[in-house]
Amino acid sequence: LEKGSNWDEERMNKLAALYERFKAEMWARVASELSVPWRVAEAMHWHLGQSGMAHRAGV
Repeated sequence: LEKGSNWDEERMNKLAALYERFKAEMWARVASELSVPWRVAEAMHWHLGQSGMAHRAGV
């Protein structure tokens, strides 16, 4: 995490709720580019994890 970020329980809960609310919209463009349903793109993202995504993106 970046320095200075303050993640108390309330803020983490809000993040989770907002993700749940907006995930279809967030993943729609990626899914469209890959020609897969958004849930498939999201599932692969979670499967790869942070390091897998960074490695494959070349960062």
